[in-house]
Amino acid sequence: MKKALRYCCFFVFLLISAQLSAQTVQDALRLSTFDWSGTARAAAVGGGMGALGADFSVASTNPAGLAWFRSSDFTITPTLWAYNTDAQLQNGTSSSTSTNGNRFGLDNFGIVVANQPMRSVDWRSSNFAIGLNRLANFNQTFEYSGQSLGSRMDRFAELANSNGIDDLYEASVAFDALGLIDDNGTFRTDIERNPDAPISKTQTVTTTGSINELVFSLAGNYQEKIMIGLTLGIPFVNLTDNRVYRETDPGDDIPVFEAMQFEENLRTTGAGINLKLGLIYRINQMSRVGLAIHTPTAYSLEDSYETQMQYDYSENGLQSGFAQSPADVLPFEYTLVTPWRFIGSAGFIINKSGFISGDIEWVNYGGARFRYQDFPTAEQEINDDIQDGLASALNIRVGGEFVYEMLRFRAGIGLLQAGITDNSDIQQVYSAGVGYRRNAFSIDAAYRLQTGDDTFTPYQITNGIEQSVAKDFTNNRIIVTLGLKF
Repeated sequence: MKKALRYCCFFVFLLISAQLSAQTVQDALRLSTFDWSGTARAAAVGGGMGALGADFSVASTNPAGLAWFRSSDFTITPTLWAYNTDAQLQNGTSSSTSTNGNRFGLDNFGIVVANQPMRSVDWRSSNFAIGLNRLANFNQTFEYSGQSLGSRMDRFAELANSNGIDDLYEASVAFDALGLIDDNGTFRTDIERNPDAPISKTQTVTTTGSINELVFSLAGNYQEKIMIGLTLGIPFVNLTDNRVYRETDPGDDIPVFEAMQFEENLRTTGAGINLKLGLIYRINQMSRVGLAIHTPTAYSLEDSYETQMQYDYSENGLQSGFAQSPADVLPFEYTLVTPWRFIGSAGFIINKSGFISGDIEWVNYGGARFRYQDFPTAEQEINDDIQDGLASALNIRVGGEFVYEMLRFRAGIGLLQAGITDNSDIQQVYSAGVGYRRNAFSIDAAYRLQTGDDTFTPYQITNGIEQSVAKDFTNNRIIVTLGLKF
């Protein structure tokens, strides 16, 4: 019985994927894209600390940098995240809608235990680290509204006429809410009678959650020349995606139809495992170079999906229909394997006045792969979409620090490629910060600004007018790190 339910759930998942094929590719990209901000010190210099280290954040980038610690260290980093998104419906009449919000979080905390081997004069240190680094922050809300031709009801009718109304989440919910009409085996809508009537559309999309990585790291310092490190990473995924979509007939041009509201709720949870190998070579007192290789992360994930619809129409007065997807459907379990990553880095120490450092990261997002047990055909189709839709990306992070007595002044910049085929957009990240060191205590603060744009598709349709929403976003982050050496 359990196996039969699993097959039914997978069939439902395939129908969902037919609507959200771009979202499926987007999910592969979203769970493969990491933000290396880490501590306030690392964030302030753009995240490019790979060759210099001595910062807990490098446990998730180049763990060889942990070998530079001369004493044990505890670090904790609370963060205030504020965002603003401007969204505008394309191919119609609309104006940009601005949405903003904020959220507190914890970007990392951890401990580095420094140790000097007693039996070797060549190995100057052997350090161990354990803690948590935040790799991704999904918190965002955006809204849009406007008028355009076409309706999501056309999408539901297309599904019903192609696959019937047994999909549980879309066509069946639309039919049970009285939004679809069975005309001798052909499913129709009230809206198709007036295809040239502009329809008012609004939607609110709220995403919450993060990827937090539990790290266990070992690093060694060989003759003050070669640093080598290894991290076992266990990232935890917690993502929720709520979408409330509404259509109305503002000009009362469509007989019977009044309004429709369709709500989707998706939750993705799971954990993964990966390894990170890092190497740093000290050329001389001033110059250092580094290399890090990250294996793919193998995620074991679980999706829970629910939908509901309310349909309002005029027939002998105002009438309403309501339906929702079954509440007892089992979650869908699957695996995602992210791509390999390669990070090259260089750092230059300017006497006791500060440093300049930078990282170059290469990752082929098209190498991400879903794994579905017992469903090779569906697996191949989705992975082909990923390979066609995603591309390799080169991400650059550069920054520096100036030392004045016990104060540290920092600044950095990051240039991040989209990783999407035929998309040359680059997100810009600007950062600055200040730090204070005295004896065993340190406090660092940083401000980080990230800007970019992308496109959102509310729904997909084969024979109809597809909707598109242009988004411009600005993410602001205030980061504070407290450190204690012991």
